[in-house]
Amino acid sequence: SARFKNNYFGAFNGRITTKQFDYYEPRVPGRFYINPSEMEFEFILNPDSRKRLNFSFHYEIGAQPKIQRLTHEIDIQSNLRIGQQINIEYALSLESTRNEYGFASYNPQNEAITFAKRDVRTTVNNIETSYVINNKSGISLRARHYWSGVQNSAYFLLQSNGTLIADTNFNDNLNQNYNAFTIDIMYRWIFAPGSELSLAWKTLSYSNANVLEYNYFRNLQQSWQNQANSLSLKVLYYLDYNSLKKKK
Repeated sequence: SARFKNNYFGAFNGRITTKQFDYYEPRVPGRFYINPSEMEFEFILNPDSRKRLNFSFHYEIGAQPKIQRLTHEIDIQSNLRIGQQINIEYALSLESTRNEYGFASYNPQNEAITFAKRDVRTTVNNIETSYVINNKSGISLRARHYWSGVQNSAYFLLQSNGTLIADTNFNDNLNQNYNAFTIDIMYRWIFAPGSELSLAWKTLSYSNANVLEYNYFRNLQQSWQNQANSLSLKVLYYLDYNSLKKKK
């Protein structure tokens, strides 16, 4: 780790994992996949949280040389405080993986487990703001857009010994282009010691297709294809049993 100008703190970490018997990825009890050894390295830059405006940065690279898998992940986060009442946070996450191997399909008739070799991209945009009305109440708003695209290039059959063999007969289109957009607004009021009222409104919209779309703004537009709204009210009231007992 190291300290940089303006009270930024950086750290560099690395780890190597030997091959593992993965019993989760096949999605069938008793079956496993031999996941090759992996190398991961990351760099973290954290700010002084006491500053009104600060940024944090995280970069990670992972590789599995045996299957030529390579992953890049970048996380950027910023925070802005305006006075004592307003706080704004923004976070962006980008991840790209080439030559990933993972579960694609299961046929219960012949107990065949199909794996796919695929490229995966993920983008997450998140913004959250909060306003403190007083020491007992406040309002928060959060908006988040999630996009994930999966492009399959080859399919394999999982063997009983955890290895893979090519499956040239599998021709289903299992590509995926998934979008989800959520907005949350919540009002919170502490009306008595240990007691609070919260009123929340949430909207969720999403889309899912098997044709990839790499244009971010088109994905953002497509995410509004299916929409659902909800409104909830929650009241928590604290009762002191000892005070009730004394009154009796």
